[in-house]
Amino acid sequence: MISSPLVRPATLPDPYVVDKRVATGVVGTVYRAHNSETQAPVIVKKVSYLGIRLNDTQAILDDVEALSQLSSPYLTHLESVIHDSRHRLYYLISEVCVSNLQLLISTHIKENRFLAEERIWSLLEQALKALDYLHTAEKRIVFKDGRELKYREVCHGNLKPSNVMISETGVVKLGDFSINKAISQLFMDKASHQSVQYMAPELFDSDGSRPEYSPASDIWSLGAIIYSVAMLRAPFVAPTKDDTIKKICTGTYLPIINYSTDLQNVVARMMDLSPANRPTAASLLTHPKIDKATERFMSFLTASLPTFDTHEERHDEKPDTILLSIKNMVSEEESVERLQDELDPPKDRFLDALLTRKAEKPVTDSAIFVPPSVDQKKIELSQEGDTPLIAAARAGDLNGCKQNLSQVTKHNRAGLTALMAAAANGHLECVKLLLEYEKGIRMRTTKWDFGFSALSWAAMNGHVDCVRILIPAEAQLVTERNVTALMYTSWWNQPACAALLIEHEAKLCDIDGRTALMMAAERNHVDCVLQLKEKELKITMKSGYWGVGFSALSWATIRGHHEAAAVLQEEIGIYDVNGISTLMYAAWNGSVEIAKLCLSAEVGRNDVFGRTALMVAAERNNIDVAMLVVDREAGLTSSDGRTALMKAAEMDAVDVAKLLLSKEATMRCKSYSCSNWEYTNVTALMIAAFKGSANVCNLLVQEEAGLKDNSGCTALMAAAHCGHEEVCRILLPREGGMANNSKSTALMAAASKNYFRCVEILLEKEAGMSVNASTSALTMAARCNGVDSIRLLGPREGKAFGKAARANTINNDVKALIKTYMK
Repeated sequence: MISSPLVRPATLPDPYVVDKRVATGVVGTVYRAHNSETQAPVIVKKVSYLGIRLNDTQAILDDVEALSQLSSPYLTHLESVIHDSRHRLYYLISEVCVSNLQLLISTHIKENRFLAEERIWSLLEQALKALDYLHTAEKRIVFKDGRELKYREVCHGNLKPSNVMISETGVVKLGDFSINKAISQLFMDKASHQSVQYMAPELFDSDGSRPEYSPASDIWSLGAIIYSVAMLRAPFVAPTKDDTIKKICTGTYLPIINYSTDLQNVVARMMDLSPANRPTAASLLTHPKIDKATERFMSFLTASLPTFDTHEERHDEKPDTILLSIKNMVSEEESVERLQDELDPPKDRFLDALLTRKAEKPVTDSAIFVPPSVDQKKIELSQEGDTPLIAAARAGDLNGCKQNLSQVTKHNRAGLTALMAAAANGHLECVKLLLEYEKGIRMRTTKWDFGFSALSWAAMNGHVDCVRILIPAEAQLVTERNVTALMYTSWWNQPACAALLIEHEAKLCDIDGRTALMMAAERNHVDCVLQLKEKELKITMKSGYWGVGFSALSWATIRGHHEAAAVLQEEIGIYDVNGISTLMYAAWNGSVEIAKLCLSAEVGRNDVFGRTALMVAAERNNIDVAMLVVDREAGLTSSDGRTALMKAAEMDAVDVAKLLLSKEATMRCKSYSCSNWEYTNVTALMIAAFKGSANVCNLLVQEEAGLKDNSGCTALMAAAHCGHEEVCRILLPREGGMANNSKSTALMAAASKNYFRCVEILLEKEAGMSVNASTSALTMAARCNGVDSIRLLGPREGKAFGKAARANTINNDVKALIKTYMK
């Protein structure tokens, strides 16, 4: 996406300078920054309280001041607080922590290893010490105005893996919470799907009430976090926020496996459905496994921690509608179950947004078979909990295997058997010995796909002799997700093993409807594609939440693999359930060579939503593909009446917009919905204004400025209605002072939502304009108690419209403010 030159970079109050944005959540944005005077690194959280009631605003400011006075080595230290009253912001300046539990979980998933149990006990002990301080210790707070309060019971209320920080010295510190329970309630309804996974069941009362957090709620949340650390997945996973809440309220989750009974029992007690039955932090600290757990784990090494710097996140200025479901790789709101699905990060979700625009793909309860690295040719097998038999099989020690045959069928902590260990390492003689005892056994672990077999291990590592001997016993032994050994050979590019398995497992599909050929095509493993196409060509996906109708060519195209696509040209003309063509996928991905392969057969085709390849290319600003199809597809409209230029306007795709300007400028869309309003007969410029697409607005202003929709709305009004100040600056010279059919102006639209920065821009040309004697921008601001806008409008409109404005609010503070401008 092209960044607008008008969009200002993030700035912080002096002396702090932004280094990079770390995360964006529902209540604020977190930056890594440094003090320009001392060069000391800090974390800055910028929180806006714009639109919050005055009483709540004071509570927030008190809460922030109180937080800075808390003192515990297990809480993140708040170094200072900067209050920007003009912009209704405050900045929390805190110490830098090098990691958090979310990143720790992510790293262990990628490295295919579980945390040592001793480490989990240590993490739990330190987090409990923080909660014990919050829940029981007396905390004396002295405010700047002289008020003094004593707090005994403080609840965190926002526990989740990303808020359990780890310092440079390895100390666990809880962060991002409020002292005042009322503050937590202000943001409770904004909790994201991922945050909800760690909220206690009593917080979701069926009667619609808003129950308060309690110490027991914190204990439940910490239990869910420890579960996630142990299992590398969240305890409650569901496709939607409401479904997640239902699961939480039933209290049903997969038990912790491969760890001690003590850990299982402690977590179960912490996650008891009844708050009264949960242990306190103080009582848990006396548990023999928790007491002094950190002392027993002296091998803790800070160097092993994942750090924020190693998980760089790309932040576009505006969301990509096609990629809505896959945004936020490592963000404040990233959940454990998303980290599990690293086989193909963007695949599962961008297709759904592109093709069906449905809700995000549901997350399954078990991970797909997950390689830790795309480039890694051999997966390192976990050795945690190896029995002597497994260790011998892993090393190819035939005599050691014979001496320990009494241990057959036992698993290590990762779920491996001795036969799997031998097969994975290609130790043929050990495989022959162990086959009789352990054939048909599948892995039992949440880290790998449930049901991983010895044949799968041998196949993915290319051990042909082992595959040959295992086929009679384990061919078609699929995992819980119906993944076959042949699919693993396709994914890991083992054509010799694939040749042995084709006759036994060709044409089988996994739980999402994918074949081995599709997987080979997705990975651009041409040798495997050539072997499999005879058996599996033109098979399309029949099931799965996403991708129904996908072919192997579809997968090659969305990954941009021209070589595999060239081998699969016989599938050109196959469309998925939504009528999406290969050309459209190529347009989305910017795959010019693949687009050329299918251009003659598929150009001009619409999907079931009426979209063309040109429209898809416009959304992605893929100019090269757009140039291939523009002559055949320019001027066409989708089912909702939008042109490719309008799609480009939505996404600020300025390169494609330039290509389309002479062909589609001034065309109209019958209807367009934005911010709960329905607009009719709109232009591309209006759509760009709604979306804040400053670059495209700059381009279109000469062609479409001054045009109105059926209600008389201009692009400037659209920008003001949505609070896009940069677009307002661009359009003001051409459209400032215009009114719609109801005599409303852009200034009134901005004031009605207290977009005071837009108000400040529009004052120059529109202050004093009115619908009638009782309706102006000032009265609009009064209706929403927009104090910031009132301060700007009062000097211009107070005398004429102050009385009417006071009649439009019941807030006495606002009335008093307006009165000062009536003199």
